[in-house]
Amino acid sequence: MKIILTLFTLLTTFLALAFFFPVSIGSSRYVDFTSPSITIEQRGGELSLKVSDDLNAIVSVRYLVQQSGETQIEGEILHEASPLLNTHELSLDLGTLQGSLAEGAAEVIVTAQDAAIWGNVFRITAPITLDFSAPSIEVLSQQHRIFAGGAELVLFQAADNMSLKEVWLSAYQDKIFAPFKLIDAYPELDLPERLYGVLFATPRGLAREKFQPTLHATDNFGNSTERVLSLRFEEQAYRRTSPKLSSSFLSRKIPPLVKEMKQDGYLAAQTPLSDLDGFKVVNEQYREKLVGEISTAMEKAGIRADIPTQHFQRPMAGTLTSRFGEFRTYLFEGKSISTSFHDGQDIASVVADNVRATAAGNVLLAEQLGIYGNTILIDHGAGITSLYGHLSSFAVQAGETVNQGDLIGQSGTTGLAGGDHLHFEIRIQGVPVTPIEWWDPKWFQDNIEQKLTKLLEPYTSG
Repeated sequence: MKIILTLFTLLTTFLALAFFFPVSIGSSRYVDFTSPSITIEQRGGELSLKVSDDLNAIVSVRYLVQQSGETQIEGEILHEASPLLNTHELSLDLGTLQGSLAEGAAEVIVTAQDAAIWGNVFRITAPITLDFSAPSIEVLSQQHRIFAGGAELVLFQAADNMSLKEVWLSAYQDKIFAPFKLIDAYPELDLPERLYGVLFATPRGLAREKFQPTLHATDNFGNSTERVLSLRFEEQAYRRTSPKLSSSFLSRKIPPLVKEMKQDGYLAAQTPLSDLDGFKVVNEQYREKLVGEISTAMEKAGIRADIPTQHFQRPMAGTLTSRFGEFRTYLFEGKSISTSFHDGQDIASVVADNVRATAAGNVLLAEQLGIYGNTILIDHGAGITSLYGHLSSFAVQAGETVNQGDLIGQSGTTGLAGGDHLHFEIRIQGVPVTPIEWWDPKWFQDNIEQKLTKLLEPYTSG
């Protein structure tokens, strides 16, 4: 009797100590009275679980989904896990429940068991939302036509039965164009949230087989849909030119630009370069870095839902010289030394002629910009920006708002310019396009104005 009483006392003491001070018995199991912990988070169409135990491995995680108070489906996420792991990050694809459950509210019950001798169990219940329907996309504008090196506006509607997450247009390679909501562009009209517009562009020289503009939409549950656009696309090859460089031009222009590259950290300070080698570095490497800076300024501005209401005007009087879409092979003493693309339209006039804003907008940048010289960048809304390079002086500064025709500067020879002229660009979400389209009243009417007028007519009449 004393032996039994002694054993009982020892066992009771042992269990009490184990409860307050758990200890190991064996290599993988513990005398453990603490249940596992579970955290649940729904991330769209996925249920993220974190299951952990302070002392023991987790050996089993099961789930049960109820809807309208009835058990609909159950399963196991984890079974016989490694005895050395006591924390697991798990996931359940809610899309796998399609066919067994209806869309809408549901409840999930998750049960976890650890590897303690008596298998501690913890159970948690959480509400979830199920959505198996993909968003819808419908193209509303018609007669889409675009040239390589040109732009096009598409109007469409995108909606979801629950919550739309993201809408975009893919065009070629990895280039994506962001749309804008028409309700943001026309707040005075009672427009539905589902109406969108997207202005997109293609680079000069793009081959037809590489171009497939497609609208995409995803919802917060991971459902997605896409719609390939039907349009007429016309290839436009680069114009090939061969500008000749002189020793006097190189000695006058290249040393200060190389110095600027070094000051900007784009070239090591100790790098020795001849004027000829310096031209190649400036024309290719520096140009690429500067285009990156321009793109960064545009990205920071975002896509304002502010659509121009009329065609753009030429920013300066004069003669159109070097044209958009040239592929230049620079020659020195008959030999090719460098190549580059000409992304704008050059205009030559009298020295220091007035340069005016091509359209209303916000000045993003007004500063010296390497090969572009004194440069102004203006955001016109809808992803459209204009660039004015080689200026001799500024009449505006970053942060100002300008109207179409406002004086913004004077033409000059700054940067890599050989003579006084204006280098003018229009970019659509960073992609350079021909300015000629935007200066043409007929093109603007057919491709921008009429599409918007037709779509908005039901909301403006009466």
